[in-house]
Amino acid sequence: ANPNRREENGVCALHLAIRKKDVKAVEILCKCEKLNKKIENPDGETALEVCLESDTKEHRDIAFIIEPDKRKLLKLKEKSSARLMAEGPKMSTLRTNTLADDILADSPDVDAGSNAFLNRNMQTT
Repeated sequence: ANPNRREENGVCALHLAIRKKDVKAVEILCKCEKLNKKIENPDGETALEVCLESDTKEHRDIAFIIEPDKRKLLKLKEKSSARLMAEGPKMSTLRTNTLADDILADSPDVDAGSNAFLNRNMQTT
């Protein structure tokens, strides 16, 4: 199966897993050599940008899975924050900068997951 295939609404498996805050599914997807981690959602955001703009624990965990390098995450978080300041908050979502503190802390431990998420949510091509 193609991990980068988009559904009719333009969303791919990685963005769907992030929307559902499914850490195990993201871990499984990130093990796929063909996965494009920089693929954009219909709003033009990469998976990592979506995670960095959120303040949930699941999104912080997912950010570390997508990009384990803390320095890169901090740099991307700064760019994301600057972009959000220029654009203003999206819809009713107000995002905080709490992720920067978590990036400086140790990376989260992520258990080995199953592919149940993919079986439930993605069709094979």
